[in-house]
Amino acid sequence: MPLSVGELLGAHLVTRGGEGAAVVAWSRRPWVSATFEGEVLQFEMQVDAAQRAAFVEGLSDAEFPLRRHFVAEIAAETGEGGGLVVEALIIREG
Repeated sequence: MPLSVGELLGAHLVTRGGEGAAVVAWSRRPWVSATFEGEVLQFEMQVDAAQRAAFVEGLSDAEFPLRRHFVAEIAAETGEGGGLVVEALIIREG
């Protein structure tokens, strides 16, 4: 069975985070506008402190290949316990 869009983006984020990076939890909620449909994905992540700046820098400009979807917005901030919280708006193409 193919991976969901959330699982695919999570895998891309772990790769971006480098050795020791992990998605601890993730969630999604539907999102709609007058012309688009999609979802907001939120990932709780652990990223090594030495890799954190590189992970966050350029995140909003990074390309993440997703089947029939694209990342419209993505941002990261420090969450509770020192982990990172990454939130992404995913738009369905077509």
